[in-house]
Amino acid sequence: TLTGLRGGQSYSYVVGSLSDAGEGERSAALSVSTSPPAPGSLDSVSQTTSSITLSWSAPLVTTGSAVTGYNVYIDDGSSGTPGDVPVSCGGGGGDALSTTCTASGLTGGVSYSFQVSALSTTGESDRSSVLAQSTAPAAVDEGSMTFSSVTTTSMDLAWTAPTSGATPTGYIVYRDDGDSSTPSIVVFEGDALTATASGLTGGTSYSYMVAALSAAGVGDVSGVSAQST
Repeated sequence: TLTGLRGGQSYSYVVGSLSDAGEGERSAALSVSTSPPAPGSLDSVSQTTSSITLSWSAPLVTTGSAVTGYNVYIDDGSSGTPGDVPVSCGGGGGDALSTTCTASGLTGGVSYSFQVSALSTTGESDRSSVLAQSTAPAAVDEGSMTFSSVTTTSMDLAWTAPTSGATPTGYIVYRDDGDSSTPSIVVFEGDALTATASGLTGGTSYSYMVAALSAAGVGDVSGVSAQST
């Protein structure tokens, strides 16, 4: 077993037998490549409530076997140590050499740990350094929004924090224009669990949605809640 070699490089070997009379003729040369070096610069490109998109830099292969693909490893959101079974990735368009991966089916507001390795015909590289990244916050529970102090031109809104994942750092509340369209007008952005919508029209029903915020991004919006002035 030879150690201290460089990844992604082809080495040539010969062997000769020894006796008291000296060394015999050497064998024919055998050229063998080490597996690739570990990928570098593992980072998160974007996060949603249920997914994290990763990117990394391809390892430099000199005279060795070329990279044929990558393995991405993830923990369970609590151990901090990526597992031993590669996860299925999207985002590469089916290209095995793509240096991006979208890990989906995740839980909102949870920190996950990732590593990536490179593959070649000679084997798998060492894994990259560990990246810890949180998903965007979980969605505010549907039906949690309540209304009070309703007047002709205003109403107070209240909602509860998501029941799973880390506590968000803030919220964005959207409303429609009283026309039953998808809420897109920002009513409130801050860290409170209450807001006041004003400048409304009397006798009109308004629809609202709320999304939680954190350093990882904007979470999924809640279901729609409606209230008439």
